[in-house]
Amino acid sequence: ELKLCHEESHIVGLQKLAELAESDGKPHFVPAHGPVCLSGPAHEVRSDDEGDDTYVTAGSMEAARFSVGGLLQAVDACLADDALHCGLVLCRPPGHHASRNRSSGFCLVNNVAVASAYAKSRYPDEVK
Repeated sequence: ELKLCHEESHIVGLQKLAELAESDGKPHFVPAHGPVCLSGPAHEVRSDDEGDDTYVTAGSMEAARFSVGGLLQAVDACLADDALHCGLVLCRPPGHHASRNRSSGFCLVNNVAVASAYAKSRYPDEVK
């Protein structure tokens, strides 16, 4: 579902940062420019804060996936045949600052955009 709104290279890059953080035990800041790519020309992962606010730790991608998953469950609960009329999801990390290929403002992926695209693709008659 993350690929509904995010480039695969962005997702893979974030996962590689999480794996790097797990192996060396340190958080890694997301590059300020260019895609998150640990094997190409955009390899600019920093180990200290140079004005950037978004970083990845060993559990960051798992947390981001759970956060998105909570929203997708709410979409299903609200749009299924025996649906609720509304829902509220309290989730972290936030997602509203992330774009298709960038993490920003502590947001790795855009949870709300993924949930919206999921709703439109899964429930095309109900969501226009």
